[in-house]
Amino acid sequence: MTARLEGTHRLRYTIAAEAQHAVDVPELGHQLSQQVKLFLPHDGYMLAGLDPLGDATCFFTAEGGYSIGFNNRLEEADSLGDEPHPFAQLLRGPARVGVLNTSSTAHRDSLRLRGMVAEDFGSEMRIALAASGYALGALVLLRRRDTKPFSSADTARAEGLSAPLAEAVRRFMARQALRPSRLTLPTGVVVIGPDDTIRSVTPTVWDWLRLLSAVAPVAVGKLERTENLRYVTRNISLLARRARRPVTSRIATRDGWVSVQGQPLGGEESGTVVVTYQQATAATLLPSLSAWCGITSREQTVLGLLLQGMPTKRLARKLDLSPHTVNDHLKAIYRKVGASGRDELVASF
Repeated sequence: MTARLEGTHRLRYTIAAEAQHAVDVPELGHQLSQQVKLFLPHDGYMLAGLDPLGDATCFFTAEGGYSIGFNNRLEEADSLGDEPHPFAQLLRGPARVGVLNTSSTAHRDSLRLRGMVAEDFGSEMRIALAASGYALGALVLLRRRDTKPFSSADTARAEGLSAPLAEAVRRFMARQALRPSRLTLPTGVVVIGPDDTIRSVTPTVWDWLRLLSAVAPVAVGKLERTENLRYVTRNISLLARRARRPVTSRIATRDGWVSVQGQPLGGEESGTVVVTYQQATAATLLPSLSAWCGITSREQTVLGLLLQGMPTKRLARKLDLSPHTVNDHLKAIYRKVGASGRDELVASF
């Protein structure tokens, strides 16, 4: 028992540490899967990162997971809360883990249960990744029908891994903080009808789609680009329609931060959602960046004024602080985001 506990503690440390070495989203998913397999063997996984301020997807990767079509149907059902263990519920606890086995008789009418059988999976484990009051990600582990289903003991182990996995996602996103922007694209706009059909698209949307293909949940294979677009916009449009308010996801790409916002229309257009793609401004990015990097509310205030070009002495007077205290705040901010100084930090916004 002692050896197992020590192994679990080492695994928790390793999971968080591994995220610091992942160069991209697929590598992050693969590394975390390999570490988790030591205690929770699985045949496939799906990992999503969530914007901490709105639960919208900011990255997605998978190996041996559900098919695209089935995953789409599940996302719709999950947004309605009709399926067992919806992530919206798991992310807010107290239980962070939910298991669904095809041998279960409690959820016979579950779309997920029927789909699992069709896709030759016998057991699914959902792990919500939340820490410090923020929803940071979602991990799905899958086992084939010819293997042992996830047990109550597996569930207990997974509960202990939820926080380290959340920390791994947080560290990975914090490393994306310094992304000097090279974005010059005009805003892209997509109009999605109540039945999820794409009604209209501005030409620049296809350029945004190519930019997001490495980090957003984009379909693979020889599909029409409208199918790829539908796959990318599905999450944000479903969330906006359910919340009946604008929902934003900030996404780190190789060329800088992108803001993707879904906004529901009212009146005669009720149920229609407008999705926009544009460069993330400092005001848009700062709240999520603060959550990922552990920036305090006072540091966030200092950073906001810094990004407005305010000199240190004037900033100190405005906040009724000494220049020494302001410099301490700035040093903490630089350390948390990995910046060498003011110039490098400002260039990333």
